[in-house]
Amino acid sequence: MNRGKWATVLAACVAAVLLVGCEEGERSNFSHIAFKGEPSVRSEVDPRFRAQDCDSFLILTAGIGDQPITERRLAWMLAWFLESVGYREAPDAREADVVLFLDFSNEHRTEYVPPTSITIPHHQNGRWVESDSVISTPYGTARARGSTWVPGSTTYQQITLPGRTKGSYYPLVALSAFDPVALAASPDDIGKALVWTETIVQSSNVGDGILTGQMLLLGLLEEHPVWPKKSGARGDPLGVALGVRAAMLTADGVNAYPTLFWVAEGSAADKAGLRQWDMLVDVNGQPTANVTWAELADLLAPAAENPKRLVVRRPEGALTVHLTVPAALWRAAEGRGDRE
Repeated sequence: MNRGKWATVLAACVAAVLLVGCEEGERSNFSHIAFKGEPSVRSEVDPRFRAQDCDSFLILTAGIGDQPITERRLAWMLAWFLESVGYREAPDAREADVVLFLDFSNEHRTEYVPPTSITIPHHQNGRWVESDSVISTPYGTARARGSTWVPGSTTYQQITLPGRTKGSYYPLVALSAFDPVALAASPDDIGKALVWTETIVQSSNVGDGILTGQMLLLGLLEEHPVWPKKSGARGDPLGVALGVRAAMLTADGVNAYPTLFWVAEGSAADKAGLRQWDMLVDVNGQPTANVTWAELADLLAPAAENPKRLVVRRPEGALTVHLTVPAALWRAAEGRGDRE
């Protein structure tokens, strides 16, 4: 194999490594966000704390770190998620059943990679070499052409890669829950009011904290049983009637859209052609950028218009999906039954 072919093989191997894991169902709208390894998670819960016994919450952020605006946006995404599973955001701590504190950082760490040596094989194929020769005869001299076979061989060349410095970002999301009654009784010792704390951190290639922080936050909320789905005044119409669960996510760090991170097989959404990680950017001509959970529920309610015309964003482009919302299931999920 000549040098050109060997370089092609190396490039193909690198591409194969980069493409590992790009299967159906991945967060393809966010494929430019790459995490390394498994996240590191630390959690501690007071056994007496039951989130499902809480109806309302309040979220606070420090606002003194290196990314205070990102913290506020992540807090808004957290509130959107909790409302989507049945909890209600309180206007202040006096009316909240639990006070949540969110902290975010995105530290950049560098490390020096020393020089390394690699050995590259180079194979020379066997070949015929033609040559001319002079032959003496009693009648004089004559020229003759002959061929000689030169067998192939393999040589090895050692190449030294220079030392370099590489860096990674380490986005960290920390959530803590406090009992507001205990917090008011002991404002100088908030540790007495702490009922739950969890921290998640992972290495990433992206410096934009809102892009990586939202993924860590979603993973923390989905994989931890502290915040189960809760039936409330509005219930869970998206889950019951449509068979979806959504979160407010952004793919560019600017605008956030309702994104389906779960679609039930055989549900109304599944039959309409919606799939995991679809971004809903428009419902019946109404943009959905940065809408609240209640606003999205109103847009999808069957009373407004049925079937719904949804504009969905996927990596391959935008497409229109027509979704018929089961009105009876929607009313039952809202706790109104068949009274309408």
